Amino acid sequence: MKKKTKTDMTNIQKLVGDISESNLKHVDYYVSDNFGIFIPSVGFCEYAIMPRHTHPGYYFVLFFSQEQSITPVKIEILPEHYLVTVMAPGMPMKKKNRIPLPGIWQYLLTKTSMKKFIQVTIPNHRQGITGSSFWLGMRFRPI
Repeated sequence: MKKKTKTDMTNIQKLVGDISESNLKHVDYYVSDNFGIFIPSVGFCEYAIMPRHTHPGYYFVLFFSQEQSITPVKIEILPEHYLVTVMAPGMPMKKKNRIPLPGIWQYLLTKTSMKKFIQVTIPNHRQGITGSSFWLGMRFRPI
């Protein structure tokens, strides 16, 4: 894993919240001003198991197995498709257990970037996203 710079930690905290560098000791990441990818590589994220923690950014979780979902799955997941759960900023999280590896990929996006993304991709969108969480079906093809 690469050493985290001061700029990295500032960007991580802008997306994730009040997290320390030691909370991320088992997590590989890529982070920029508005977007971050976090992959538990050799263990779990210690911030993720803190009860009722929140994130200031939109939180996307890609599950490689339906059984790992943090929300009930009420749809059929087709072969070569994966489940993505999305949670709005500030929503309290409650992890019941540590997610086994390989487990999940986590993506965080700032509120401003999410608003711009919605405006560009969904021209007739309603202002904001309401509700506690929602699901999206996504298909990823190997490169």
